[in-house]
Amino acid sequence: MLAAIRNLNYARPEKEVIEMSEGHLPWMDDVEPEGRWRSSSRPIDMRIGYSEVYSGEVGRRSDFVRETTRFLDANGFDSVWLPEHVVLFDEYTSEYPYGTPGRQAVTRTRPEAGNEGVRGFMDGVVLAAMIAQHSERMRVGTYIVILGQRNPVVFARQVATLDQVTDGRVNLGVGVGWSQQEYESLGVPFERRGARVDEYIDAMRALWVDDPSEFHGEFADFGPLRAHPKPLQQPHPPILVGGQSRRGIRRAAEKGDGLILYNLEIRDIEICLDELDRCLDGTERSLADMNVVVGRRNEGRDEESWDADRQFIEECRSMGVISEVVCSPRFPAGDAWFAYMEQYVDALGLAGADR
Repeated sequence: MLAAIRNLNYARPEKEVIEMSEGHLPWMDDVEPEGRWRSSSRPIDMRIGYSEVYSGEVGRRSDFVRETTRFLDANGFDSVWLPEHVVLFDEYTSEYPYGTPGRQAVTRTRPEAGNEGVRGFMDGVVLAAMIAQHSERMRVGTYIVILGQRNPVVFARQVATLDQVTDGRVNLGVGVGWSQQEYESLGVPFERRGARVDEYIDAMRALWVDDPSEFHGEFADFGPLRAHPKPLQQPHPPILVGGQSRRGIRRAAEKGDGLILYNLEIRDIEICLDELDRCLDGTERSLADMNVVVGRRNEGRDEESWDADRQFIEECRSMGVISEVVCSPRFPAGDAWFAYMEQYVDALGLAGADR
């Protein structure tokens, strides 16, 4: 089957890219994990999610969204996570922080049969509403929304509406973003974006929970006012903060209901868990109260790379504190996607597995 798939009409990059974990940041260099999480005796009912690029180009439009959602639902995935960039650029002045495969996703076209490889992402909130209509159980997550680029009053209503139409199946992944050009194109200052995101999280909580709602800050100032609908999930959809810098981890501890890590080796994940645990020390919450989501990027096309994903998932499960692993293989659209995915599911042990 693999030989047949390799012969499909799919334009591959000049050099095969199979790097899987390049999200290491310099602050991790001189830190050793404390060893509290590996081979933990605290098993967890860890979920398996999936992240896909729906660009709206030929082969990746609504029919592809519908068919892939049904496949993921039928084959044991627990959620679909939707990446976001509002706009992309031919050249970047900011450095992409999460490794070569992700960098290439925002800087390089990926032609497939029938399309020229347009770089772009359908809006995650709109797309999540459609995906939820084709599964009654899978959750939908933003992966991540660059929150500082959004109007918090408008966006809070959009998320509340999404939570209503998905019957309370929304995970809200938020982050500060890394592209200065993207901020500037939207007329939002890049400087102090972290402080802006912190404040927007608080403002949206006020809109979701309080009635009437009121918030007065540096970046958001409103109310008292009536903000409806309220989310179906109480008190609101879980807010998962994306970021593996020390500040990002602290933001998750201070402002979020969880943390999203991306493209890290197990050692670095342990370091981030140690840091998150320290940030929670002295608060009313512990690591057990947090949703820790780990993203796994894999551009491989063979059983060896897929088995590496399976082993990675099992190592994460053994830690006892990771809520979900989000798999991000990148397969060509069309029939090839389903042929590859059938093998990928088998390699992970998802098909018919009792998890």
